[in-house]
Amino acid sequence: MIFCVCSSFQQDRFVYNRFGQAGNDFHLDDGARILPHGGGALQLTNATLRQKGHAFYKQPIEFKPSEPVSFSTHFVCALVRAGESSGHGMAFVVSHSTDFSRAEPTRYMGLFNTSSNGSNSTRVLAIELDISLAPELKDISENHVGIDVNSAVSLESANASYFSDKKGKNQSIDLLSGKPLQVWVDYEGTTLKVTIAPLKNKKPSRPLVYSSTINLTEILQSRRMFVGFSGATGTIMSYQYVLGWSFSKKMALLQSIDISKLPKYHHSSSKKNSTSPALDALLGLIAFLVLGLLIGAYLYRRNMYSEVREEWEKEFGPLRDIKASNVMLDAEFNGRLGDFGMSRLYDRGTDPTTTAAVGTLGYMAPELTTMGPSTATDVYAFGVFLLEEVEKVLKLGLLCANLTSDGRPTMEQVVQYLNGNLALPEFWPSSPGIGVLTPMALSPAPLVIPSLSLSSSSSNNSSMFITHSVLYGTGR
Repeated sequence: MIFCVCSSFQQDRFVYNRFGQAGNDFHLDDGARILPHGGGALQLTNATLRQKGHAFYKQPIEFKPSEPVSFSTHFVCALVRAGESSGHGMAFVVSHSTDFSRAEPTRYMGLFNTSSNGSNSTRVLAIELDISLAPELKDISENHVGIDVNSAVSLESANASYFSDKKGKNQSIDLLSGKPLQVWVDYEGTTLKVTIAPLKNKKPSRPLVYSSTINLTEILQSRRMFVGFSGATGTIMSYQYVLGWSFSKKMALLQSIDISKLPKYHHSSSKKNSTSPALDALLGLIAFLVLGLLIGAYLYRRNMYSEVREEWEKEFGPLRDIKASNVMLDAEFNGRLGDFGMSRLYDRGTDPTTTAAVGTLGYMAPELTTMGPSTATDVYAFGVFLLEEVEKVLKLGLLCANLTSDGRPTMEQVVQYLNGNLALPEFWPSSPGIGVLTPMALSPAPLVIPSLSLSSSSSNNSSMFITHSVLYGTGR
């Protein structure tokens, strides 16, 4: 801390790079306090509902009758979110008194109440850093700087920004970013200028807010004034800090703030760091459950593939689409399985799109769509393939063994059936010669069947019934 005295009777100027040892120099009330750690930041409010805080320099600033009323001040502040909230902001205050006990801790920033707002008896000049939008106070946005005289309705205001001398234009700035912000207030005659900039920038050549109709003597009705800061939370909370402050009655004598000596403060304005412990616990539980499900799915899939596999299985892997049309012959007429399942749909001029489940309906195992391909799904498809082949040869066998000669195919037709060039005819258990009792007249000569000899022991008109029962699974 640097503290300069220009006379033995009053303080013309002072500068505080931090406030750790300056507690006796300030009048603090309500929520305002000097933080004991981090070098001593001046905190106006904390994360408490309906709280206001004031910090005024104890010694009044007085002007002689022959002395022009003027001042310059430079301070570094920070406005930080408390959770999802933004608060109402803070203000640099010039007042005839330090008593704001009747002020409301609301959008009036701890300076006015419903009855005193707009009253000349208030005798207050304030430079507001407003981070809430109150239409009844004619706020232009929820991120603006304004000049207030005896009222929370600003005489002049502008959206928060600073003039970049390098770029030659204004650059917007977020008052509630949680980052340190520099503010300069210069008053001389009837002209008041307010300038802001990020911490490491020099003072811009152009002010943000300007007024040429401010008569401080008439406002205060005195040549004696107190200077300080005010803030309020209302029903929405935030942290408001003053990190360093310099003041002088004359602009030329204003001392610089050493930003390297500024105190530390709670500046985590990220929403993700402001969640409640209960919400953090819930999010942790959800993350744990999701992780458990992922690990379980991984272990299940690993167990599916951990079975002992033959060399050919390791070479070819799951084929995904075993069916009759994918069984081919090589040059030596050996059967080969090809994997021709559609894995992507592709139209000309468009990107390929992976299908949800690769395979052919009827050959796909029920778990394929949820668990993916594996040797077990290949076994299912192979079983369907075998059933198709067995059905083909079984039907062909029944046709060839038809009890009526006219119902049997020729050998040429048999070859065509086997090659797939000719479709097998449809028949049912009731078809003649297939699965019903078919009367046949037998000649007197003995009928010889392997392992069974049948001789006619009756007259020439005798007959017997022979039937196929293979369709019912009992053999022949």
